[in-house]
Amino acid sequence: MIYEIAILDLGISDADFWRMTPKQFWRIYYGKLRRTQAASGQLTEEDKERLSELLKQAKDEECRISS
Repeated sequence: MIYEIAILDLGISDADFWRMTPKQFWRIYYGKLRRTQAASGQLTEEDKERLSELLKQAKDEECRISS
């Protein structure tokens, strides 16, 4: 299944697939997943957590300034 994803979905050549490490494959896979999700307007859980933290920090800063 991973081989099929690499070849069919990620466009990795057969030779490149067999030379790459699992870490290289997953880096390419998750990079494409993030780009696909961003293009479709979807957020990953990591993005949601990051945005939540940024909003909390902005709110805290706003409260600090207005005090």
